[in-house]
Amino acid sequence: MLGSHFFLGVYVPARYEVSFRQKRGMNRNEKHQSNAVEVIPMPREPIEVGAFSWSCIQRLYDVDPVTHWQRCESEGLQCPQEVFTQLFHEEANNEDFAIIVRAVDWGRVRWDLEEQSGVALRHVRVDRGYQHAVDEARTQATQLGIVDERPEVVDHWRDAKSWIVPPVIVAGDLLGGGSGLELLVGYTRLGNLLALLDREEVPEIHKHLVWVGRSIAYASYPR
Repeated sequence: MLGSHFFLGVYVPARYEVSFRQKRGMNRNEKHQSNAVEVIPMPREPIEVGAFSWSCIQRLYDVDPVTHWQRCESEGLQCPQEVFTQLFHEEANNEDFAIIVRAVDWGRVRWDLEEQSGVALRHVRVDRGYQHAVDEARTQATQLGIVDERPEVVDHWRDAKSWIVPPVIVAGDLLGGGSGLELLVGYTRLGNLLALLDREEVPEIHKHLVWVGRSIAYASYPR
């Protein structure tokens, strides 16, 4: 089944498919069978040769994030350093994360620093594999307030009612998920904000800076 959809009451993003699998079992007296539903990752359409895929960016990896960014930039990738460090460098060895982003041509993504209200950020989608990270941060911050081993982070939340480093968000269609926005980096930050919104310590209309990536229909860059 293609496209994002609900199956048996469960939201299934477009990058997953639903398949039926018959399970057969046997006891001493009879055979029985039951139908089980399995949700499995669906291979995305291959991107063209020469595109800035996840694997291409990681082949240029260097332990130093600035060097890694400069190598990719010299090949023509246009990406703000703050986005690059969070998205491509810090997540470089995360295989689960790679499944989400590996089919995107990152050379055809435009990045903008935008302001989003608390109301809008309540509706940002999160991949189900990372929803627990948002929920854990939200629960902790709801019960205890913002907790972080870095005093400057706690102080910034207290004073600015927002994060220091803007999270990374992309348009849902970039990942095959349809309209809306989806969070890629910043699960703890989002969980903290949702908790402060729940506690009414931050007004819903208060704006927060986020990096937003959107697809460029026609991009030209060195191959």
